[in-house]
Amino acid sequence: MPLLSADTLRETMRHVPSAVTVVTAGTEEKYRGVTIGSFTSLSLNPPLISFNIGRQSRIHPLLESGPKFAVHVLSASQSDLSRRFARSGLTQEEQFAGISHSVSPDGPPLLDDTALILCCEPERMIHVGDKSIVVGHVLWTTVADTPSSLLHLQSEYRGIRTTSESGDGSSPRLSDISASLSLPFQEMF
Repeated sequence: MPLLSADTLRETMRHVPSAVTVVTAGTEEKYRGVTIGSFTSLSLNPPLISFNIGRQSRIHPLLESGPKFAVHVLSASQSDLSRRFARSGLTQEEQFAGISHSVSPDGPPLLDDTALILCCEPERMIHVGDKSIVVGHVLWTTVADTPSSLLHLQSEYRGIRTTSESGDGSSPRLSDISASLSLPFQEMF
């Protein structure tokens, strides 16, 4: 059987929906952000998450050496942030220009108005091929009062939110709240 090409795998994986996240790392003086499409919960006890990052990414050394990083799940209206942090070649100032955020001396930059944030300490980094699998120990989380989330599917962005419009007291359902917004980001398959 012939080997599967990277292009075939990339095209196949475009059919798998994923939450759009931005990972930030560093401290007051030097920090970066990157759009990630591979974020997942790994363990509840201890509380661990994971994601994949390109080994050539500018944020990679900050994730290896930094004391903390933050994972921001973007809200349905934040496709612009996804595109900004997916662009390679931007300086730190260009990445964060005009974006409401805060930076503390001992923590990663925190983006305002995202659906949720998980602040993590690096637990482990495993190098596999041209990527690294980053495992983080979750220290704390915050969730927006009325969260909506941005998804990426078939090279398009989609916004979803929970809704309980049935009026019968049943569990909330997911509802599509935005039109497709084309433009893939680079960390995604």
